[in-house]
Formats: sequence, structure tokens, C-alpha cells
Amino acid sequence: MRVVYCVYGKRKYVLQLEGSIRSLRQHHPKARIEVHTTPDCAPRLVHLGAEIHLIEGAAPRESAWHDPLMKAAAIRAACGSDFLYLDNDTHICGSLQPAWDMLTRFDYMGVHAPIHDEREFLGYPSPPDLLRLPTAFPEWNSGVLFLSGRQAASDLIANWHGLLSRGYEGNSDQWLLRVALWQGTGRAHVLPATYNCRLPLCPSVYGKIRVLHGEHPDLAGVAAALNADLGPRQLRRRKGTWSYALASRQQSRPAK
Repeated sequence: MRVVYCVYGKRKYVLQLEGSIRSLRQHHPKARIEVHTTPDCAPRLVHLGAEIHLIEGAAPRESAWHDPLMKAAAIRAACGSDFLYLDNDTHICGSLQPAWDMLTRFDYMGVHAPIHDEREFLGYPSPPDLLRLPTAFPEWNSGVLFLSGRQAASDLIANWHGLLSRGYEGNSDQWLLRVALWQGTGRAHVLPATYNCRLPLCPSVYGKIRVLHGEHPDLAGVAAALNADLGPRQLRRRKGTWSYALASRQQSRPAK
């Protein structure tokens, strides 16, 4: 399994990356890990035992959080053979092999974003030069993407990168990935929410959460608690504590 990350900037992102890689290796010790980064960040990554790749021809633009174009540039550079892209704030809670194996059948796979139209939600204007998409065609969260080595996947990412390069208003990447997916010609597949459980948005899940995605000082503890029962359940947050409510029984169980 080939796994790709992109990191640069603040120390906290490197710490998140360390945690994600540590959790990945618990379930996939033989995974080939690549980290795409900037020249100034590269020396801080040598201890990870991962392949370090410099993002060519790009530098982070001013942003309160991250520059989506950097992530897209890293993913584009990784295209050419099958890989899994992971955001730094992910925690791997189980084997990803079932999804990985499906790359023989599908060109790209992801999970629907809990907010299915981020552009509308954040109040970005609708660009007049882009086709308005059907409201029934939702966004994917771009933090967990399985991409095949076939040309259709490379074309999807190249188109996404090109759309981001136009500089539309708003610091976001998912709504433009949605456009690229609509325009794509490859075989797409939507994975269950357990493959990208977006912690801050309190999703409903069934079965083992395999990728927990969100900022938290103890994602491992949260993952263990949220996977203590594998029935249909709704994630909840109250006073800084995570819990879930079971759909089959009127009770809640706390997580850290």
C-alpha cells in the first residue's frame, strides 16, 4: 500500500502527521509512505522513515489555515500508480485493505462530505464561468482519497489542480473537487462514512470506524471509545467530551 501525505508550515501539522503515520503503521506496517513538503519543512521530517518529496514550483500562499493548492499539487505529483492520500489530522483505526483492493475496479474513491455543498455553506459566490451542478451531486471530503494509477485518476486531479489555480474566492478545495468529479470520466465509488469519519461534524456511522478525521489531542482514545460498540450510532460532543448514542438502544457512552 502506498500512502501520500502533504505537510508544511506550523509545528502542530508535523505533530499531527507523526500521529497519523504511527496509527497507519499499526495496521499497515509495510506501507510505503511518502510525504510531500516544502524545502524549509523537509529537515523536520527525516525522523519519520518516509520518502520525502519536495513540492515543485509551488509555495504556500497566505492563509489562516492551509493553501488548498499545495495539497492538490502534492496529490498531482504522486499520480502515476495507486495510492491513498491522507490529511495529517487522520487516525487509522482499522485495516484499509478492503478499500485498497477495490482500486483494481474503480479509478477514484472517497467519502461524501457531511456538508454536501461547502461553497454554498461558506457563502462563496457561484463563479459565472463554472457550470452549476445538480444539488443532488454532493461533495467528497478531500482528506481521504483512494486514487488509482490509471489516466482517469491523473486527469481528475490535474483538472482539480487547474480549477484551484484560477484563484476563485474562498480558501476551500472540496467544492472544486466536486466540479472535477462531475467533469471526470473515470469510475468513481463512494465509500462508507467509516472510511472518513469527520469527527467535528458528529456523523452517524455503522460498523468499525477505520479512519477518524479531526483535530484532538487523543484521537487514539476517541477512536477506541467510539468503536466500543459497532452498531448504528450518532457521534455527539458535549462540554468537550465525545460520546455516541446508539440507534437501537436509548443510551450514550462517553469517549475522551
